[in-house]
Amino acid sequence: MRRRPLHIDEIISWALAHREVTGKKPVATSGSIVGARFETWMAVDQALKHGGRGLPGRSSLAKLLAERLGARNSHDLPPLTEEQILAWADEHHQRTGEWPNRDSGEIPNAGECADLPAATHSHD
Repeated sequence: MRRRPLHIDEIISWALAHREVTGKKPVATSGSIVGARFETWMAVDQALKHGGRGLPGRSSLAKLLAERLGARNSHDLPPLTEEQILAWADEHHQRTGEWPNRDSGEIPNAGECADLPAATHSHD
C-alpha cells in the first residue's frame, strides 16, 4: 500500500491536537495519530528522518516541533552556564526563603521542562 505524502503544516496540526487531547507533545512512540487514519507518530518520525512521503529527510519529529513550536528537544538542549544556574538558585531563594535542592521541583521560566505552547502559532 502506497502511503500518501505528508505535509509539515499537517504534522504541526496533528501535534497541537495531540497536546490538546493528552496534555503532552507527541514523540515517536506516542502511537496512532488521533484523527489521522492509519498514521502513527513513528511513521511520521521515520519519514522526517529518512525522507519519503514528500519530506526531504534529515530531521525528526523532535527537531520539527522544536523548530516550529519551540518545544523542548532533549537531544539538543542549550548549554547550561554557571551564571544561569546561580541566577535560578537566587530566584528560588528569593521566592521560597530556602536554597534549592534536588527535590525543589521545576525551575519556573527556565524552559527546561517546556512542552508545546498552549496556543496555536501561525507558520509559513
